[in-house]
Amino acid sequence: MTQTDGSASESSSNEAPQGNDVAAEVALLSQRIKFLQWLLGVFFLGLLTLIVNAALTWYEVNTRAENERRIAETARLEAERGFLKDFLDKALDDNLLKRKAFAEFMSTVNTNAEMRRLWGAYAGDVESDISEFQGRLSTARNALSDLRQQLLAAQDDATKQNLAQEIRIREAEIMHIVENVLSPTLVGEPLK
Repeated sequence: MTQTDGSASESSSNEAPQGNDVAAEVALLSQRIKFLQWLLGVFFLGLLTLIVNAALTWYEVNTRAENERRIAETARLEAERGFLKDFLDKALDDNLLKRKAFAEFMSTVNTNAEMRRLWGAYAGDVESDISEFQGRLSTARNALSDLRQQLLAAQDDATKQNLAQEIRIREAEIMHIVENVLSPTLVGEPLK
């Protein structure tokens, strides 16, 4: 029995170191796995950091470019507004020729194609108003000429006074059209 005990103790002493080797190997593998897990974690964390930084940089660049575009557009609009402000009194003038000249000017220099078209249409509308007032001026002048002829031919004082009053009314109408609506250069000859 001693032999078996001895061989049993030898075999158990042989097995114990093998069990310790396996445990040591398991511990070493466990440490290696933990290191690889740590290494992969660091790698993926670094990769995630790079992705987030790239996304934030892209967003910042796009935001900056959009802000610069908006600032440039605002500056352009401010310059155009300042330019228009200088001419606003001409656009709102009662004198139709000044308004027409301004509208024609704006229909050629405006940077927006739609605005150029609208200013051109407005110039056409003002031109039709000018034609209307020129017709009224011509009619008023003809009526004034007829009234003056009638005044020269009139015999009694009451008729002469009525005609003189009518002549003053026609002259005032002509003066209003010439001074407030049309330029004297459009009319051509001075009033008599």
